[in-house]
Amino acid sequence: MNYTYISAAIFLVVGFALGYAFFRMVILKKKAKTLLKEAETEGESIKREKILQAKEKFLQLKTEHEQLIIERNNKIAQAENKLKQREI
Repeated sequence: MNYTYISAAIFLVVGFALGYAFFRMVILKKKAKTLLKEAETEGESIKREKILQAKEKFLQLKTEHEQLIIERNNKIAQAENKLKQREI
């Protein structure tokens, strides 16, 4: 009869240990999923921000390039006008 109580106590302790381990595993899996979702959301946000920054930089460089082209065209037009005036 003593062995019955001892074995019951051992099974009870083992059962609680296994239940606790399973419960911890379930909680850790949920936490891991949550962390992955948060990381994906943050990653997408950073990606969108970097794409926007790249577009802004492109527009800035394009504007600067267009200004340089306009200045060069103006200089060429001025040089052509000077040549025409000299010919006259």
